[in-house]
Amino acid sequence: MSENTVQYSKRSRERAIKDFLRQFLGHGGAQLGIVCLIFFFVLAAVPNILVGPLQTAIN
Repeated sequence: MSENTVQYSKRSRERAIKDFLRQFLGHGGAQLGIVCLIFFFVLAAVPNILVGPLQTAIN
């Protein structure tokens, strides 16, 4: 492959990724899903800080 072809494929790949993200994040349901995933990931990452007080309040 020539150098021009490599540059073209990198540009088209970047453009394709940007177009995909723009289309994906343009839907409200996708944004809500991403927010929920981030929220539950944070809860799973630091359960002692975030989930511990909830468990003691329930018990």
